[in-house]
Amino acid sequence: MSAEEALGNGIVRVSMPKASAAPARTAPVRLLDPGRVQAVTRAIDVAMALRDGPRRLTDICRVTGLSKGTAFRLLQTLSYRWLIFKDPDTDLYMLGPGALSLMQGVLLGLGAVVAGQSDALRELQQAYGETVAVHVRMGMERVCIYELPSPNPLRYTLGIGASAPLHAGAAGKAILAILPDDEVERTLRRLYMARITERTIVERGQMMAELKRTREQGYATSIGEVVPGACAVSVGFSAMDGTRAAVSVYGPETRIPPVRYPELAGGLQRAARSLAESLTQPKVSEGVRGHVKVGSSADLVRGLRSS
Repeated sequence: MSAEEALGNGIVRVSMPKASAAPARTAPVRLLDPGRVQAVTRAIDVAMALRDGPRRLTDICRVTGLSKGTAFRLLQTLSYRWLIFKDPDTDLYMLGPGALSLMQGVLLGLGAVVAGQSDALRELQQAYGETVAVHVRMGMERVCIYELPSPNPLRYTLGIGASAPLHAGAAGKAILAILPDDEVERTLRRLYMARITERTIVERGQMMAELKRTREQGYATSIGEVVPGACAVSVGFSAMDGTRAAVSVYGPETRIPPVRYPELAGGLQRAARSLAESLTQPKVSEGVRGHVKVGSSADLVRGLRSS
């Protein structure tokens, strides 16, 4: 049917019905806080879509639910100060060198939050006599943001800011184990699994089996995967803001035999619960607190996570 609209002076506009078009794509429902600016939240969504590696424009649209036009304009804007970079040869968008300048601020900020839980971490250090550290995921690596060195003369330390690929060492495996299966597979496809030592896991199938074991027992372990002779036990945790991290105890292999793993894991799981709540903003309420899971027998840590 046509629609008529009287415009005055005897003029009538007739609108003919348009041909039916293909149904528009349904974007994810977005509940926007009245205090937030929509353009900014969308720009953040676009940037976050690139945290696991380069993507094409169509993939960014699929992940964010934005139209191509909107996503393209946001990408162009985010190229300011090289926060996002487009490879002209592959048409892939990726986080640019400008994003690296933000990392130090991130590390300092997260480190300060973790430092607020230093009493719990220091108790672990004093109880076990080994180095205690917290790592967070940064792309395809895990970065040390807090460390309490062992008081022993012979000790293993990394140093704040030290990084290693996710596939190498207990902390990286603990972080991978808390990810959903599809994200693990996607990450492993993009991750260059270099052999750091003769014990580093470099086969994807072996890594998937290792992550399955990690989830079942509630903690990850490594012996000589990053440094020959060093051993680590780690528990992963996740916060509502999306932070994926791990708290670890590590030291010489001679002082951390397998018989000590369950004891160390128990203390790490308690610390991980406390850290997961500290890294959650807004502050965890009592009603939500009961949903924090760390190191259960059936699953490592799902923690407080928003998809």
